[in-house]
Amino acid sequence: MKKIIFISIFIIIQTLNLRSEDFRLNQLISGLNNPWSLTFKNENEILITEKSGQIIFANLKDNKIKKIKHNLNILEDGQGGLLEILYYNEIIFISYSEDRGNGKSSTSVASANFNYENLNFKNIFRAEPAINSGYHFGSRLVIK
Repeated sequence: MKKIIFISIFIIIQTLNLRSEDFRLNQLISGLNNPWSLTFKNENEILITEKSGQIIFANLKDNKIKKIKHNLNILEDGQGGLLEILYYNEIIFISYSEDRGNGKSSTSVASANFNYENLNFKNIFRAEPAINSGYHFGSRLVIK
């Protein structure tokens, strides 16, 4: 118990030693609308999802952004929309609330071969049943 208290006090003291001038915040891109998730393609390029359904490509060297077209049928409602994105070996994995018609949706996961112009996604998972609530679309993606 004494060890835990000592470690806790040590961490607090070290945190107090941090000064705001030790950190610098730089805005790299602007103009995003409800960004939700991002993934690195490489050290200079990232892909960003906007909850409303846009997939954005951003080049961090020149701070330029570009929308990438896709074929996903998304229902933005409450917590739902275009959610997690993951780049792995030239493949994009994405989770989203899929519009299932009549105001119903479900969490779905899709994949597409990467290109800078148009992503042709194919569903690889669809949660059942479809529901008419815009809540609880938890969907983090990990490749192990």
